[in-house]
Order: sequence, then structure tokens, then C-alpha cells
Amino acid sequence: MLINIHKLVSNIPIISFLLLFPGFFIYQMLLSQSQITGFLGGYFGYMSLILFIPLILVFLYHFINNTKFFAFIDYFFIFLMLYIAVIALYHFSFGRLANNYEMLEWSISGIIFNIECYVIAKFSDFENSIFKKIILFLFLYISFIYLINLDKGVMVILNLGNIDLVSYQGFARSIVIHASLLIFFLKSNLLRLLILLLAFWILITLGSRSETIIFFLSLSIVFLLNSVKSLNGIILALVLITVSASLVISNVSSVMLFFENTRFYEFFTVGIFNSSSSSARALFLETATQYIYESPFFGNYGAYLFHFGSIGAYPHNLMSAWLNLGLFGFISYIIILFRLLQISLKRLLSNSSPFTLFALFASIFIVLSFMFSKSYLFMFFGIAVGACSNIFLRRN
Repeated sequence: MLINIHKLVSNIPIISFLLLFPGFFIYQMLLSQSQITGFLGGYFGYMSLILFIPLILVFLYHFINNTKFFAFIDYFFIFLMLYIAVIALYHFSFGRLANNYEMLEWSISGIIFNIECYVIAKFSDFENSIFKKIILFLFLYISFIYLINLDKGVMVILNLGNIDLVSYQGFARSIVIHASLLIFFLKSNLLRLLILLLAFWILITLGSRSETIIFFLSLSIVFLLNSVKSLNGIILALVLITVSASLVISNVSSVMLFFENTRFYEFFTVGIFNSSSSSARALFLETATQYIYESPFFGNYGAYLFHFGSIGAYPHNLMSAWLNLGLFGFISYIIILFRLLQISLKRLLSNSSPFTLFALFASIFIVLSFMFSKSYLFMFFGIAVGACSNIFLRRN
């Protein structure tokens, strides 16, 4: 039997999505309940290595056969990933961080994650009916096993001694991309509402404050931008905002009780900018700014490792790109982010297809993430670039 190469290439990205995101959440949930051993470590790293070659072959297949579907943003993204790799390898070989495998692994793994997410978002047919049924089933299954393991309204990791367990942010990352695809590609408004409520419940009880707030803001902005295209949309948006605000105001005590056992409660007691995480991030940013001032053109690669002794002490915003990659790297990111918003917003004016709305959501999400919480290697950057490029591929 002859292998249908085109069909095989078409299926690899959506299968990769299932393995990387829903698969990750299920694996980590089972691991946290000691129902399986950590045979794949933390899962995402090993699975990314397994999928890297197939996804690269998908990219090369399309690049050779469909070059008209590759534009400036695709070439610039790939160039930027190669540039980051060169910077990381240079400093590993000759810089102050020579032979620092931790920093090299952080950089290379971030590049791999972004490239894979780019290929998945660019070449996946998210409107495939079988794919939508599978991810809907998996999301409902994930929600069920998650909610039955809540203790006093919060998620409890029972097997705290397992080094392969990830933080709440890893869980949140999976939920955000999984839920957003369902919200934009499902046709049933009732199912969309259910997915939205479940997603927020999971994110809030996980305690993933940045992901939850940015997820909510991104969805709200997309909804509002799409609504203002028509008078009926504007009226609907105003009604929904009014009703939502009224419900929250009239049930303040219940809302506070819901948040009491979560990490969000700190925001209500001390304020967002006075929370422990905000204070730490402010210190990281202040320190990074000082190092950038010392070398504004070339940056000061990994200076936070020497200053704080931790690889996680980078500035939690796009200033991390300026610090590690220099002014050229920082400006390159700004150019791509501007182009992402330009592509998705321009397309929205003529077509509100699920692909367009998802691309706009991904673009807004990564811009807000780079402003408030994530480093330049956050994998949703690859998702945003791929999603915007997918608009050209689908032509809808």
C-alpha cells in the first residue's frame, strides 16, 4: 500500500498538538496522583525531542512545495530563532557562561519549543471535525479528573517529592491553548461557555495568576474588537459587560469566598503590585535594567545568574530579550510583535473566521505575556507567529 504523504504531513501537526498539550496535562495529573512513574521525566521536554524531527520534516515539505505560503514573518521568525541559538552557543563556548549547560539547555529548549509550536499552529487544520471532537473529549476528561481531585477548592499535588512534577504554570499553559482552540473553533455557543467556565475554574484553582488574567484580557479584547464591527455586536458587548459586572458586584462575598483558598487572594489583600511575585519581578527588572545600561547594544547575557544565582531570575518581560540578546534581538521581537497585531487586525476587518480570531487572540496573548510575565523564549510566541501565518495558508 502506498503511503499518502500529503495526508501524513497534514496529520503530524494536530497529532503533535494532542501529544504536547492535552497529553502533557494528563501525564502530569497521573504523575501527581502517583498513578504512573515518571518514565518520560517532566514529559514536555522528552516529547518535544521525539516530535522535533517529524515537525521539521513537515516544515520542509511545505517549504519545498508551497513557498507562496511563507511570508516575511515566517522568514524573520526562523532567522530570530537561529540568531538566539548562535548567541547561546557563543556564550556557552566563549563568554562568561562558558560551559554552563543549564543556561544552554534553557535557551536551546526554548528555541525547540517555539519552532514546534510555530509548525503546529501554522500547519494544523483546527477545523478538522475529528480533531475538534477529540480535543473536546480530552478537555472534558481533563476537567473531570482535575475537579474531582480538588481539595478545599484548590489543586493539591499529592506526590510532592517527585522531581518530574512541573509547577502550576505548566498546567496553565496547556489549559490556555487547549481551551482557546475550543472557544474559537467550536460552533456551539453553549459548549463555548462551558469550556470558558471550566478553563477559568481550573486556572484560578491552579493559582496561575498571570496566565488567568492574560487569558481573560485577551479573550475580552478579541470579543470587543470583533463586536465593534457591527451595531448588534456593540449592543451585545455592552449587555454582556453590564450583566457580568452586575453579577460580580451583587455577589462580592461569594466571589471573595471562592478566591480565599487560591493564590489570587493575595491580590485582594495587598494589591497586585504589592504581591510577593510582583515584588520579586520588580527587583529582577531593576537589576536587568542596570546591566542593560552598562551594555545597551550587546546586552549582558545571563547576568542575573551571577547576580542572583538563579536561572529563573530573568526579567519577566521582553526586557529579557534586550538583556540576553542585545538591542538587535530586542528590536527584532518588537518588529515581529507589531507585524502579528497588524496581520490579525487587518484580517479581522474583512473576515472573522475562527483562524483569524485565534490568530488575534494568540497575538494579544503573547504581547501581554511579554509585557507582564514571560521571557522572550515563552513558547506562545511560536504559536502566535504560526497562527498568523496560518491565515495565509487557509486563505479564510
